[in-house]
Amino acid sequence: MAAFLLGAACGGFADDDDTTAGTGPDDPSGDPCAAFTDCVECGDAGLECAWCAGTCRSRPDGVSISDDSWCEWGFAEGGTACKDIDGIRIVESTLPIDCRSSMNEEDPRCRVPDDDNAAELGEGPAFPGGFGGLFGGYLDVAGNRIILGAMTNRPGDELGSIWTADLATGDRALVSGATEDAIVGWIERGAGPGFGTRVFDVDLAPDGAWIAYADAGLFRVDPDTGDRTQLWSYESTPCVHVGIVFAPNSIDGSSVAVDPDGTMYIASGEDENVDPPPDSGVFAIKPDGSCRMLTMSSSETERVVGKGPLVGGDYRGLVLQGDKLLALGMPGDIHEIDLTTGDRRLVTSETRNVGEGPPADYQYLAVSSTGTLLASGDSVDSFEDATRAMTEIDPSSGDRKLRWAYRGPATSSPQMTWIAPHPDLPGIYIAIEEGESLVLYEPASGNTNLLSH
Repeated sequence: MAAFLLGAACGGFADDDDTTAGTGPDDPSGDPCAAFTDCVECGDAGLECAWCAGTCRSRPDGVSISDDSWCEWGFAEGGTACKDIDGIRIVESTLPIDCRSSMNEEDPRCRVPDDDNAAELGEGPAFPGGFGGLFGGYLDVAGNRIILGAMTNRPGDELGSIWTADLATGDRALVSGATEDAIVGWIERGAGPGFGTRVFDVDLAPDGAWIAYADAGLFRVDPDTGDRTQLWSYESTPCVHVGIVFAPNSIDGSSVAVDPDGTMYIASGEDENVDPPPDSGVFAIKPDGSCRMLTMSSSETERVVGKGPLVGGDYRGLVLQGDKLLALGMPGDIHEIDLTTGDRRLVTSETRNVGEGPPADYQYLAVSSTGTLLASGDSVDSFEDATRAMTEIDPSSGDRKLRWAYRGPATSSPQMTWIAPHPDLPGIYIAIEEGESLVLYEPASGNTNLLSH
């Protein structure tokens, strides 16, 4: 129930296209309460909204109860008349099936994914599971598919790979690298140097090739054959700044962003030989393998690159937006970095009082079609059972709002990581759940559907 409590405390938006807390008494429906989804916000606006009464008095199976503990999301079976759950207004879901209802919990699209139901949704070998899993990638809109980096963990060996998943069917395919499937056995695709242990992220090059960021460096991958060419590694072409050699950070949320001229951006790792605190920044690597520091934070003034607030730890979750690079910093900051000067601007930061709302330790970042930012990470609210959540961020004000997956396959132990807006379904996001599955996630309703596992 921690998700319900946190959701009630932090509120929600009227719909996914509206990135304000509510429009208040000027709502075009004529009912000022229709502009809100949170009873707390109704009260702050001086309204007494009828749907805040919590009117659920029976379970969907008809069993009578005396409290709201069995409230279901908008289902009238057995006389249920829920209007809200823990102060959050029930919003109709647009996903194919409503996994918020316990009546659908046995549907494959609503089942919590685990190794026992691997490869149940979608055709093809199962995504790597166990101690392996999925990392980051990008949406191939024209191909109606998602491209993902992964790692297969087997005794004595860890294997980086690239996979595709069809957005309509959930069908999976290994495109480059190697894996071992429980049914098919050993599978290997593409020729060329190996990725190493993991492929952290994949992005699209200007000529249509894939750029993979892996343990062994940056690779160019042929989407048709899976063949690999290594473009850069920190061992062969180190990125040196004032005599110090930097390496990729290789942490959760590590990513690569490729701009229209083919320049690749990845975050630098900590320099273990620096005391006081280590340096952190972003590399800019050209297609020919040459490397420079785009931006750098350091306790030593002569090593700082770019103006603006320093980052408190390694960058991750890099996303290009025009001539700026958005980067997640620790703890829970988002920086906007100028691609020419390396100057930094804080977009949001709870610790530095930029924007209002709950803090979180972000790992992944996405930009919606409206420009709103959606970051995933561990909620660090004061609740004892804090868990993984999505935070919606207004890029202008820096204000933050938590978005929870209330019901469905992403709620047993919510660990949604990499996220991207669905290209055809407004208000819907594609997310990696627990590193092993793809889910469809609707922040406005809290509903999730399993897409591929």
